[in-house]
Amino acid sequence: LDRFCAPLCRAVTRDNQSESHLRFMEDNNLFLVPLDNTRTWFRFHHLFRDCLIKIFGAEQEPGLKDLCKNASQWFLSKGDFQKAFEYGTRSEAFDLAVDALRRMLLKLYRQGSDALLTSYFKQLPETVVSSDPLLACYHAWGRMIAGDFDWIDKIKTLADSNAPDSDRLVLGFYHALEGYRIFFQRGDLDTCLAHCLKARESIPDDHDTIRRMLEHIQSICYRFTGDLVLARQFSRSKPGDDLFINIMSAGLQADIAMENGRLEEAQTILQTRIDDLYRTYSHNLPLFAGFLLTTMGSVLREKNRLADAGALIHKGLSLSIRSGFVELILLARLEQAKYLIAQKAYGEAQDELDASIELSKTHAGVWTEAIGQSFKARVWILQGQIPSARRWMETFELSEQMSIDYIDSFVYINLARCHILLDQTGQARIILEKMMAQDRPLNRNGRLLECSILNASALAVEGRYDPAAAALSDAFRLAGDQAYVRLFLDEWPRLEPVYNQLHATGQLPGFLIDHLPLPESLAASQKSNAVVTIHDIKEEFNVREIQILEEMQKGASNREIASTLFLSVNTVRWYASRLFLKLDVKRRGEAVAKAMNIGII
Repeated sequence: LDRFCAPLCRAVTRDNQSESHLRFMEDNNLFLVPLDNTRTWFRFHHLFRDCLIKIFGAEQEPGLKDLCKNASQWFLSKGDFQKAFEYGTRSEAFDLAVDALRRMLLKLYRQGSDALLTSYFKQLPETVVSSDPLLACYHAWGRMIAGDFDWIDKIKTLADSNAPDSDRLVLGFYHALEGYRIFFQRGDLDTCLAHCLKARESIPDDHDTIRRMLEHIQSICYRFTGDLVLARQFSRSKPGDDLFINIMSAGLQADIAMENGRLEEAQTILQTRIDDLYRTYSHNLPLFAGFLLTTMGSVLREKNRLADAGALIHKGLSLSIRSGFVELILLARLEQAKYLIAQKAYGEAQDELDASIELSKTHAGVWTEAIGQSFKARVWILQGQIPSARRWMETFELSEQMSIDYIDSFVYINLARCHILLDQTGQARIILEKMMAQDRPLNRNGRLLECSILNASALAVEGRYDPAAAALSDAFRLAGDQAYVRLFLDEWPRLEPVYNQLHATGQLPGFLIDHLPLPESLAASQKSNAVVTIHDIKEEFNVREIQILEEMQKGASNREIASTLFLSVNTVRWYASRLFLKLDVKRRGEAVAKAMNIGII
């Protein structure tokens, strides 16, 4: 015993004099260390304990299991289920260990203590776990998260055997496990959703964490069918949600916001939850927080904040690997590869994609393997390995009559990129036009934005610069004030003439000017800063401030100015307050009048 009290000693040894023995040992300084102020709990000095084990360990061995069993029964009666489990397994009194584990199972799962639960299951013989419906269901769920679906057959066998008192639970878990397996391995969303509905009908309400996990699986399914409204509905957090569910809710909501083209909203959701976790856990974050860090890294990569993005994605990948959650590991490796592509570290990106593809193959994830392979083909082209990319591209048959499921977005967008990189713009535009036609009525602005930029890129490759400029203008409107940068920057090699043209005519959004490698001559041709003297003080007004004053002169509201100049409303307000300060005025009308009077506009 690593700690003991008189009642525990009496229960273990059946010696009614245990309390007096403890008092005698304490009074005579026989290496007894009190653990509380009431001197109820004690432990031996660690060196003395080691000495006792060395001297008497062999003699105690024959009766050791009985002593451990007695300890397990005592801890179980006192509600210390972790200790009861520990001594139950040491005594091979597995009925006691199972009883203890059942009593703490739901609490541990709500706390997100998956690693601890996994270690408990490993200490029990498989026959013991598989014969207990509750333990079998939760063990199968934990194995499923780790990408091991072998236990589904055991749960199916339990469901078919009509195990007493657990029919609904086992049947519900079978449908939940089978639904997720079908989603993960085949990407069959309709069948997955059907299984989820059956699972929710069967799993009792007290297994709330699993029921909420089912809602998240449904959210993911709806997200990949393209129904972002239902996806958002099922991803919402609820009062009383545990830590794991809260983390998953925030990550899913941010991902859906990005798919809707709302980058700033995604960043706000993620930053709020990450800040909460750091306040609570400091730098010892829960392992599943890797999902949030990876997704935040994706947001910052889109904003071209690559240093910050790289650090977050790296930490998110590390946490995800330690969590053992295969889906999160695949997501993190994919984001790491996209970050490395942005850094032009193509060799390292290919290594990450190879690891992702191998992991998908190991767990039979056909559609996640296809996503990894599509990014790998893009890297091949960027590295000049054209034959390898062509062999992959030739596996697709493109036609005007083809249909593209939303779940295949990653694959087909990368296929379109590959066709553009190889000057095969006709094939690229078949893909892009089909996806844009699907997205426009449903306002799925995230994918629509990317397709619009790639469409402009295809037009530019064909030398059709005016239509390309029009397509880019549509993309600017879709991007709005969301500070998307990377999508535009990635197409610079093909869109350079169009960007230069738009810059020369003042149509390039401000959030892009600082990131694109525009020629200095073009920048010089733009309206220059104005320097004027106000109350004997020289004030400089930059180009953006002058543009905002000109829009104020037209009577435009802050929202209208934001839309025209591709800024956020808050940014316009910030510029306005700076202008009022520089011009020493308090109202917009006064600002415009004074700016006209001193010749700024």
